[in-house]
Amino acid sequence: MSDPLKLASEFPSADYASWRKLAEDALKGAPFDKKLVTRARDGFSVQPIYTLDDQDDATRLIHEVLTATVEPRETVTGWDIRQLHTHPDPKVTNAAILDDLENGATSITLKLDAAARQGREISSGEVGV
Repeated sequence: MSDPLKLASEFPSADYASWRKLAEDALKGAPFDKKLVTRARDGFSVQPIYTLDDQDDATRLIHEVLTATVEPRETVTGWDIRQLHTHPDPKVTNAAILDDLENGATSITLKLDAAARQGREISSGEVGV
C-alpha cells in the first residue's frame, strides 16, 4: 500500500516554536495570551494549540482509553477517520455505518437519543432529544 500522506513529507516538519513565531507575527504586536489563549470560567487557560509535550500521564491514559477500540494496524500513520451517526432508525444507521466503514472510515461515533440510551422505543416526540 502506498503512503496516503506522502504529500505531507514534502513539507518541513513543524514544531511549536516555529508555529508560535508565525502566530505572533500574524498578531502584529497584539499580545498572544490576550488574543489566542481562552480563559475558561473555571480558571483554566485553554491554549490555541497543544503538542504531545503538553500531555501529562493522566491525559495520555485518557487518550489511550478513548482510542483503544482502534487497532494501531488499522490507522495508517496514526490517523483515525471517524464518522458521526445520529439517525434514530437502527436499520438506517446500520446501513450508513457499514457504508462508511467500507469506504474509508476507520471508526464511528454513535450518538443515541435519551430513549435509545435507556433501551426504550423512541416516540416521535423524543427523536433527537
